[in-house]
Amino acid sequence: MAATYPSVAQAQSPSGTPTSRFPVYQPPTTPEDIAREHERVALLLTVNQELLQHLVKLQTEGKGALTASQTEGAIEGIVASQEYTQ
Repeated sequence: MAATYPSVAQAQSPSGTPTSRFPVYQPPTTPEDIAREHERVALLLTVNQELLQHLVKLQTEGKGALTASQTEGAIEGIVASQEYTQ
């Protein structure tokens, strides 16, 4: 079942006051919906972990941009390597 989102035209209530463009979160109520929500969260956490591991790998190889702690005292104008930005 695909999620539906209000269009921009629906972003105002009948009284003319602006409303949120995003639907209000409704917690899952059926066991199937609960299982799907758990699976979705687990997948998002897995993707996030893989992205963080890749970022750490790039930074250790010197291909990533400087972190906030590395920028203290760094020379102005240092940016991410060309290989990383392409």
